[in-house]
Amino acid sequence: VFIVITLLMSNGLLSQNIQKDTVVQIVSLGISGGIDTPGGDLKSRFGISNTVGGSFIYKSMSNWILMAEGDYIFGRDVKITDQLFSKIATEDGYIIDEGGIYTDLAVLEAGMTANISVGKLFPVIGPNQNSGIVVMAGAGYIFHKIRIEQNENSAPQISNEYAKGYDRLTEGINTSQFIGYQYYGNNNISNFYFGIEFHQGWTSPSRAYNFDQMRPPEDNRFDTMYGIKAGWIIPLGKQSDRKFYQY
Repeated sequence: VFIVITLLMSNGLLSQNIQKDTVVQIVSLGISGGIDTPGGDLKSRFGISNTVGGSFIYKSMSNWILMAEGDYIFGRDVKITDQLFSKIATEDGYIIDEGGIYTDLAVLEAGMTANISVGKLFPVIGPNQNSGIVVMAGAGYIFHKIRIEQNENSAPQISNEYAKGYDRLTEGINTSQFIGYQYYGNNNISNFYFGIEFHQGWTSPSRAYNFDQMRPPEDNRFDTMYGIKAGWIIPLGKQSDRKFYQY
């Protein structure tokens, strides 16, 4: 991030101020983070999760916004952990590794969304005509799974190809909606957004068999998430709508 900022400032792209009454065409990068609550079929598998991501943002002079973004999903609340290894664990719930000792492992949530979104900025509040309420909608791809971490893959019964029988890899089509506030500072350095984001995933399992259930997984899921999201915007360049007249 610091390298990008240094390069932009050296090229003079951050040195221009945005005038209060000027609408500007802006190309920028975004860095974001959020907290999501699961819904639909997803809430039976995972709890609250976090996201970090990046985006490429184009804002037109008419305040239309086009965004391509990707978010990595991660969390520690996997609700089916106890049942996941019930058939290969000891009575105390531990897994014995190839050395005959208990395996130190972590069961985590992992996933990703990748969307292309379009929306509109309404300059009702802010220091200039490029700041205000933002409404976005998009579509793309989602996947999520259970990530099993253990020291040096010491338990072969949950490692490599065998881990796929427990990870519940699920993927499919994703739609999203966002409503919030976007701020472009007049000095073109303080730029950010925040708001509420919703996701709907029409997904299906990508594994043929679940070892713990001893059967193929069920098809056709509806996975949803909703939560808060905030990001920092790094402008790469802009063009104003100033008009020039010749007399």
